[in-house]
Amino acid sequence: MKRMLEVACLLMVGLMSSARGEGREAPAEDGVTAAHALESDEVLAWLLSMPDVYVVSEVPSGIPDTRFFRLYFAQPMDHGDPDSDWFWLRATLLHRSLEAPTVLYSTGYASRAAPSRAEPTELLDANQLSLEHRFYGVSR
Repeated sequence: MKRMLEVACLLMVGLMSSARGEGREAPAEDGVTAAHALESDEVLAWLLSMPDVYVVSEVPSGIPDTRFFRLYFAQPMDHGDPDSDWFWLRATLLHRSLEAPTVLYSTGYASRAAPSRAEPTELLDANQLSLEHRFYGVSR
């Protein structure tokens, strides 16, 4: 199941990565302090190693046995033109286990800043990668 989480995140990076986010400044979020409880562990190291992914913070989840990460993915505005402008797509990762399945979730609007689980995530006791819709919130 670790592979499923890895594939889901790498798929997101692959789909969005014509323009590299390397060397680009990610947007600041109000109310987000320096990374909270960012441990030097396998999950964090893996997130930090992905190109075009910016880990904003890890915040207390409040959901038992989970960790909650706020992320940004660098995404080109025009996938057909690698030299086009880019934007940061806001995402969150509610991580339960490397062995758990992963649900890809979007409200269709701005992403929620606080941890929550969609029904499929609860039913499967899964990890959840939540994405903000392209034209909502800070994903513009």
